[in-house]
Amino acid sequence: MLNSILNTLIKKPLWSLIAFSIIIGASVLQIQNLSLDASSESLSLDGDKNLELYFATQETFGSDESLIISYSAKMELSSLKIN
Repeated sequence: MLNSILNTLIKKPLWSLIAFSIIIGASVLQIQNLSLDASSESLSLDGDKNLELYFATQETFGSDESLIISYSAKMELSSLKIN
């Protein structure tokens, strides 16, 4: 079936272009109805413990920005002697 579709597309490029144009045109006409909701509430389950912990942490600290601190040791850890 896929071979017959591909053969039709190859043998009749004008019809393929017309069909593609109709699909793109219909998509452009409906683009105003597209809406995305990427909030944390819509991406998680109700009663999610991790989400509740996230909100509690955000309430405690006031922000969800993060700070990364890097430390470089002067000596390698493998050279330290533990008594």
